[in-house]
Amino acid sequence: MMSNRRLRTISSGLTGVVLLMLSLSAVGQDRLDAGVLGNPDIWSPAQRQDDEGYVDRQIAAIADGEETQINQGRANLTDPTRTPGVSDRFMSQFSELVGGKLEALMAADDLKVRVNTMVVAMGLPHPAALNAIRQGLADDSAGVRYPAARAIEGLLSNGQLSAAHTLETLDEIQQLIANEDDVYVVQALLDAMLATPDNTGAVLEVLNQRIGRHVDQPEASFAPEASALQSVLSRLGTAQEPSPDEVDDLARVSARHLMLAARQLADGEVPENGTASHIEIIRAASVALEFAYQNRGSRELQPRGVGRPITDQNWPAVIRIAENWVQVLKAEPFNFTDADLNVEPAAPQAAAE
Repeated sequence: MMSNRRLRTISSGLTGVVLLMLSLSAVGQDRLDAGVLGNPDIWSPAQRQDDEGYVDRQIAAIADGEETQINQGRANLTDPTRTPGVSDRFMSQFSELVGGKLEALMAADDLKVRVNTMVVAMGLPHPAALNAIRQGLADDSAGVRYPAARAIEGLLSNGQLSAAHTLETLDEIQQLIANEDDVYVVQALLDAMLATPDNTGAVLEVLNQRIGRHVDQPEASFAPEASALQSVLSRLGTAQEPSPDEVDDLARVSARHLMLAARQLADGEVPENGTASHIEIIRAASVALEFAYQNRGSRELQPRGVGRPITDQNWPAVIRIAENWVQVLKAEPFNFTDADLNVEPAAPQAAAE
């Protein structure tokens, strides 16, 4: 016969399992009424209390740390705003309510909690989440920094931040990019900077600074820089009157990237799986230099294209093309110096600035 102690142990265990199942079921079945989602009006005090209770339950589920709970809590916070028929008023009020409750979750030791908190912030961009997002951007884990960067991109692209917060955030991003090594986080941070209009000069400054991260890391991908360079070129190329200073900065950044990528390929320093991004930055830089040459009306002989040398994998030839571009940029109307165009760990200050 089973002892009373054994029965109590089993009973206690079963109770725990049942309570856990009830808890998971409660969160899993937690839903907001369709009428609430489509309501175009400001919440009444009673409605706000109901919605806040709903949000608090999801926040508690994420804080729980159990994977099923986390996933359900995250989904219950991000799904409502993607529901057909949801009103703009609901989205604004709900995002603000959720955003204000995320900061506490970023203190969690559990990486899963912090990652999913930033995924929620990414899905519900609102200035109320700004402090939590900033914590995410400074997190030790790239898995947290990436969705945080995408969340800040959402805030900037939607124009939801005040002018003061926008400038402060862009300055912070610029500092973070200078020291970031994860390629996906770098891409997200550059995209965040590019999400803000009239920010071309700052993006070019960051790209100049980023060269220093590549000098001693030939294995590092140039893909984020190539993408950003193409975006800047598109922005300047479609501008009615592109800024001459920004066109000059584009030329300088492009020449330095072209030279460094070609040298690393010629020296055999680039692993096979990294060759594609080096070629990508070479192509992007070459196109940008050709644009700057035409836009600024240079009278120097235009260097030849990089297409054939790339096909032949003739990297010394690409280096010679880069050297020819350096000579063009040292002449009128660019007037850069050798120091401006050298590939160095710390980007020098351009004399033309």
